[in-house]
Amino acid sequence: MADPKSKSGVVMFANGENGLEIAKPIIDKAMGTDSLAFAWLK
Repeated sequence: MADPKSKSGVVMFANGENGLEIAKPIIDKAMGTDSLAFAWLK
C-alpha cells in the first residue's frame, strides 16, 4: 500500500494462509485510514 501524496507506504509479508485476515487492520493502522484495497475480502 502506498500514498504518493504523503510519500509513505507499507509492505507486509505473511507466512501463512491467514495473512489476509490480519493484513487489513495492520495496513489501516499503518496508513492511518480505512483502506479500500481490501473491500473485495468481504
